[in-house]
Formats: sequence, structure tokens, C-alpha cells
Amino acid sequence: MKNFNEYFEKQGSLYLNNVTYKLITLDTNPNNVKRKVIDKLDSTFINNNTQLQVVFTREIKHEPEELFNLVVSFGAVYTFKKECLDYDFDKIDFDDMLKNNKNRLFLNIISRTSQLISEITSSHGQNPFVTPPLFLNNDDEEK
Repeated sequence: MKNFNEYFEKQGSLYLNNVTYKLITLDTNPNNVKRKVIDKLDSTFINNNTQLQVVFTREIKHEPEELFNLVVSFGAVYTFKKECLDYDFDKIDFDDMLKNNKNRLFLNIISRTSQLISEITSSHGQNPFVTPPLFLNNDDEEK
């Protein structure tokens, strides 16, 4: 299996896909709330299979539903190198490669997502909630 970066041109085009923030209450004792961080990754071939569109979404939820809910997603479009266009991409699991490899292309959108979450969560005077700039398993939690 090739490294993810070897399939694509060096530069991808990045964009903010979605931000949804809902403040529920500021009166909650955060010690009694369980915070869940849920990551999701979707990739789609576009432009006659010459590009790969990747959307990374990170959701912050609380149980019980208190404090806030937040969803941030960034996307990127990566152009395949000309020498790679003849490959059978159905045999390549790009989502798995992105989740398991620390590559410069994907880490850029995760880092931007993490940064925006920190900025939003600190907007009402509290300490920012800083999430790691890595793909997290869906069962990662913080108290």
C-alpha cells in the first residue's frame, strides 16, 4: 500500500464545510458532565475520478445534554497525480489510510478543526476546550 501523500499533488484546496454551535446553559457544574468527542470522515471521488473530496467532522456532545453542543467540519479536495489516474481506486480504502497515517494533507484539516473548536468554546469567557489534531476513535471521551 502506498502512502496517502504519494497519490496526490502537494497542494489541496481546503474549505470550512459546517459549524453548528448551540449554547445550552452556563450554570452547569462541568464535573458532573461527560464530554464525548465524535470524529467522522467521508470521502468521495469527484470530477471524473480525478480528485478526492474529503470531509472531516468533529462533534462535541455532553451527557446529560448540558453546556453546549458543537459540530465543526472542514473539507479538502485533493487532485490525483497524473501517474496515479490509471489505478483501481476501488481497491484502496482512502478513509482507512487517512485515519491511520499521519499525513500532511489530512492533518491540516484536522488541525484547523481543532483550532476552531478551541476558539468557539472560549468565546463565552471559559477556558477553551482543546481537542487533539488527530483522528479520534468514536469511543474517545473526556470527563
